[in-house]
Amino acid sequence: MRKKIILSGLLMVAGVTFINAQSREDVARILRETNTSELEKIAQESEQQFTKEKSEALEFAKKNNIPVIVYGKDGSMSELMMIKDDKGW
Repeated sequence: MRKKIILSGLLMVAGVTFINAQSREDVARILRETNTSELEKIAQESEQQFTKEKSEALEFAKKNNIPVIVYGKDGSMSELMMIKDDKGW
């Protein structure tokens, strides 16, 4: 589902950009030359990585009694998405 949303969003943004920036011939050439199977592969790999990292983060939070969602005083919300071993961003 997430993959479809991402791809739909990318196609909408690309469509608006193409309509405003390229001729019909340019659009046709770009679409012919786009490696959609590679893009789908990247999207699937990214989704799998996200799912794995999120699952690990939830398991870590449960074991260490860490909240998954934190609400700030200003009304903001932060959600634990992954755990990294290093101290850098």
